[in-house]
Amino acid sequence: MFNLLLQILDEGHLTDAAGKQINFKNSLIILTSNLGIKELNEQANIGFEAATPEAQQKFANKYATTREAIMDEVKKFFRPEFLNRLDAIMVFNPLTEKNIEEIVKMQINELNSRLSSQKIGLTVKLGTGAAKAIAQATWSPTQGARGVRRFIEEKVENYISDTLLAKGKPKTGAVTIKVKDKEIVVE
Repeated sequence: MFNLLLQILDEGHLTDAAGKQINFKNSLIILTSNLGIKELNEQANIGFEAATPEAQQKFANKYATTREAIMDEVKKFFRPEFLNRLDAIMVFNPLTEKNIEEIVKMQINELNSRLSSQKIGLTVKLGTGAAKAIAQATWSPTQGARGVRRFIEEKVENYISDTLLAKGKPKTGAVTIKVKDKEIVVE
């Protein structure tokens, strides 16, 4: 895999086994990694307590040290010839609870767009506190916000599928995600 990336980054194209070239000269390639997540979490106070202004300031003060520790991990994992072809390596701040709440809202908007384009006749709404509850239920220090997508697929999309199979396609309607008795409920 790295050899293919090296060819793309070095030559600006990729040649397949048949000799066909694919041009990457006008492409932006973004690579992501969880390398250094241990160091990042240690410095950032694992969990949403990192969202407090005090914790964020403390993290900002330690950023140079944290970045250096993460870069050490990156250098141990990747070969120098690969790293030397990258234009930039960025270390992002940990996600806050508010960030994940925004991701929840974006994912629900995306689902609503898909439902609309398929003319399903349903929309998904977030009740009071639902985005926060989903953010808290799905966040993981090692997985970040990946659980949000899984939650929406397993709880919301499956509920919609089951409803459509049982009742048929509605003319219009709404599926609401609520918090009831500290539980996330889809109705």
